[in-house]
Amino acid sequence: MSFGKRVGDGTTEAVERISTTATARSIARSIADIDRALEKVDEGTYGKCDGCGGVIPVERLEAMPASARCVVCSAQKRER
Repeated sequence: MSFGKRVGDGTTEAVERISTTATARSIARSIADIDRALEKVDEGTYGKCDGCGGVIPVERLEAMPASARCVVCSAQKRER
């Protein structure tokens, strides 16, 4: 589907499809993060960073319980 100069059915459908795909990817990523956090609980490593092995601050875990990386390692991963 292409985006034309005028908003029409094709353009509307394309925008909806892009939005739906982005939402599905976001949900899938959230589920993967939660699954990893549950694995870490089972392993006894919940609260330890997957990147550097350091302790993830309690404040971060309270704000984002599925965090598997500390703030520094999370930012470095995003930069790559």
